[in-house]
Amino acid sequence: MASSSRRGEHGPVPPSVRLAAAVLAFCLVAAFGYVSETRARERAALADSGRYVVFSRGWMGGGGLTPLGLYAMDLESGAIGPLFREWEGTLPAQLTFDPEGRRLAWPMYDGIRIWDPDTDEVTLLAMDRVGRGPWVTWSPDGTQLLAPVFGSGRRGLALLDASARPWQSPFDGWVTADPEHQMPGWRPGGDTVMVTRGDRLGLVDVATGAAQPIALQGADDLHLSAPAWSPDGSRVAVRVPYGPKHGVYVIQPTDRIVERVVTARVTASLCWSPDGRWIAYSDAGSLRAVEADSGKRITLTSGPGAGHGPYDFAPAWTDADLSAHLGATR
Repeated sequence: MASSSRRGEHGPVPPSVRLAAAVLAFCLVAAFGYVSETRARERAALADSGRYVVFSRGWMGGGGLTPLGLYAMDLESGAIGPLFREWEGTLPAQLTFDPEGRRLAWPMYDGIRIWDPDTDEVTLLAMDRVGRGPWVTWSPDGTQLLAPVFGSGRRGLALLDASARPWQSPFDGWVTADPEHQMPGWRPGGDTVMVTRGDRLGLVDVATGAAQPIALQGADDLHLSAPAWSPDGSRVAVRVPYGPKHGVYVIQPTDRIVERVVTARVTASLCWSPDGRWIAYSDAGSLRAVEADSGKRITLTSGPGAGHGPYDFAPAWTDADLSAHLGATR
């Protein structure tokens, strides 16, 4: 009897159970395919706002983050390829295109590098004289860069000549001597720069160096950082990287109102799409874009989560054609 009972327990699976399992598997595959196809369509639609997103990519493993290099994504096709993968040192936490969306700048341990995709040349603005800064912003006309630097007994915001050659000093003069002025963002078409000072924001007049704090409604308990101006200079995106109200916020400078557009644990810098509709950011190693007006989110790359895998951050968005450089071996 015991043997008969065991045979009953492990006997053939009833046809109805096999059918139900097959239907469930089919539904799961179909649902996954539908979600993947929907995401691909949404991502491709973003190409109308600017076709390429450049970003820092590392590999998150048991020993931490291993640098892989600078990568680019073609939003139209979804293709991802390296721009620079023979990488030395840490990856930049900020990448920024010039006002024309052509040259790409990023701060490093030895100065600021500028890549011109037209010539495929990388120029180092060596910072031996004035030290180095972890953040950089372009002037509205693209001829200068502004960075927080230190050296020669001074610290503060300094202007740098974007056309300087490696054997020339890029130093163009000091704007402020306040070492607390960090993460500058130059307003497009203007002569003011938004900076962080501790957990607060301020405006600096580039011509005079005069600085004033910005009083924002509803921002008393927010740790604001990484300000990024929209292309038309009408709004500013900022991150709150930690605390109960972490996420991406948008500031309307005219009425000084701060509004959260998405909840996320944002790392590194933010950027706007060239048409000013979307904000790209990194959320735990995944690149995402949020529509500033509606809060709609689209996932661009999937990070490692709690496991191992590619970790993407510091996006920069351009409508320039980078197809000839995707998949570079350098």
